[in-house]
Amino acid sequence: MVPAENPTPYSLLLPRYNSAEQYADAVAAIERRHTPYLVLLSAMLPDNDPILRYAREHFEPVATPWPYTIYRRAS
Repeated sequence: MVPAENPTPYSLLLPRYNSAEQYADAVAAIERRHTPYLVLLSAMLPDNDPILRYAREHFEPVATPWPYTIYRRAS
């Protein structure tokens, strides 16, 4: 692993646990910081997860060391 800092104020975001506002805050933080990479615990996320959906729309997967997916911001 490389040194990295979570760009969001949340260490964990889960559907039905976190609010829609918290998900929106997380996406806004990623955008504000123009985060180049995301590491998501994708094996545990449902397909309709808001952060996973955001990652798929704005990033491209570059590695999938199970249970994670590493995404790089799309050009």
